[in-house]
Amino acid sequence: MNITLTLRILGALLLFLAVALLFPVPFSWFYGDGAASAFILSAVISAGCGGLLFKRFRSETDLSVREGFAVVTFGWTLFALFGALPFVFSVQSPHTSTPFSRL
Repeated sequence: MNITLTLRILGALLLFLAVALLFPVPFSWFYGDGAASAFILSAVISAGCGGLLFKRFRSETDLSVREGFAVVTFGWTLFALFGALPFVFSVQSPHTSTPFSRL
């Protein structure tokens, strides 16, 4: 199995996730919920790890079925871990009002 190709593709996926983590930021600013910094920090961490993997590992070989399975398996795992970072970084009290509490 070509681990360098797998890590490079996973780095590209993390870069994609970093961009996707920035989409909620304008909505967070609009509603004033205070979670914008958590999304920005998560995007920076995801972009840093993804950029590091993408730049560090180069491969000239093609993707085989074995690497494809590894990319899908580890991609789902990384998306779950890095996608949970905004929840980890957003510090909210359980007694804080939410936008839906006014309905």
